[in-house]
Amino acid sequence: MEIAENGFTTGSPTHILCLLVSLALAFCIARSGRRWSTDSAASIRLRWFLVAGSLLSWIGNAIWFMLPANLIIEETLPLHFCNFTNLFAAIAIAKRVRFFQGILYFWTFALTSWAFLTPALMHGPASVEFWAFWIYHFFILAAVTFVLTTDKFRPVWQDFRRTLLFTTICMIALFILNRIAGWNYGFVGASDPQQPTLIDFLGNYPIRIIWMWMLGTLLFALLMIPWRKKGKSSEPVI
Repeated sequence: MEIAENGFTTGSPTHILCLLVSLALAFCIARSGRRWSTDSAASIRLRWFLVAGSLLSWIGNAIWFMLPANLIIEETLPLHFCNFTNLFAAIAIAKRVRFFQGILYFWTFALTSWAFLTPALMHGPASVEFWAFWIYHFFILAAVTFVLTTDKFRPVWQDFRRTLLFTTICMIALFILNRIAGWNYGFVGASDPQQPTLIDFLGNYPIRIIWMWMLGTLLFALLMIPWRKKGKSSEPVI
C-alpha cells in the first residue's frame, strides 16, 4: 500500500518514537505508583489527572470524528474496543470497580496493545488524527499502569472468566451490527483495516473471527501467568 508523503507507516521512525515515548511515560507512572501510597496527595492528583485525560481524550476524539468533514460512519463512530477501554479506564481509576479493573487489564495487554504495534493510522504528525490516536491510546496504557502499581490490582481467574464472557458478548454484538450495516467495528466485520495488522494473518471473514476469539482467549490466559505465584489479589472496591 502506498502511504502519502506526510502519512504514517507502521514500523517507521515516527512509529518507533511514539512507542518509546509512551513506554517511557508509563514507566514514570509505574515508578511513582510504587513509591506513593494509594491515598497520598500526589497519588490522588495523578488519579484524577488520568481520569480527566481518559474522559477528555475520549470526548475530543468522538467529537472530532463526528464532525461532518471527518465522519465516516463505517469507521469513526466510538465503537471500537479501544473506545470502550478508554471509558472503562476512567471508571476503573475513579471508582476502583474490580470488574472494570479486570477489563482494563486484559483488554489493554491482549487487545489494545496491538494498536500500539500495528496502528490503524494513515496520517502523520501534521494531522489532528495522529495526535488524537496517540494521546487517546497513551491514556489507556497509563491507566492500566496506575491500576497495577498504585491500586495494586492483581487479577484472579474470576476476573479472567468475567472479562472473557464480557468480551465474547461484545464481539457477538459488534458482529451482528457489522453484519447488518456492513461496517467493521472491533475488526469483527468483513472489511480489512487500511494499515497492515495482525488480522491480515488470520484468514478470511468470517472464519477469522473464530481465530480472533481463540487468540484473545489464549492471550487472556497467558496474562494470568505473571500473577500465578503472587498470592491473593487485591480486594475489590465497589
